[in-house]
Amino acid sequence: MDSCKCLSCANTEAESGTDGKVTVARQEVLTKKPNAFGDKTCKCKKSKCLKMYCACFSSGNACGDKCKCEDCANPKGQRSIPIRPNDEEALGSAILSG
Repeated sequence: MDSCKCLSCANTEAESGTDGKVTVARQEVLTKKPNAFGDKTCKCKKSKCLKMYCACFSSGNACGDKCKCEDCANPKGQRSIPIRPNDEEALGSAILSG
C-alpha cells in the first residue's frame, strides 16, 4: 500500500492471500467468535444513528433489519420496519378520521 505509513505493515496483498498473516489471524478470530466480522447492529435511541458510537454509522454502513434503533436517520440507509396488521388498521383509521 503506497499511502500506508505503518512500520512492518502486514496489510498487504501477499499477507491477505490464503496463507498470509492477515488471513490466518482472521481465521483464528472467527474460530473463537464466529460473528466477529458479521453485520454490525445498533440500538440507538436518542442519537438517531448519527454519532460515531453507533456501530453502523461508524463503520459506514446502513442500519439493518436486525438493528433496534429508534428514529433512525443514518444517511447510508435506515432499517425497514415491517407494518404489523394491527398497525395497518390503526394507520387506516387515522387517515380516515384525519
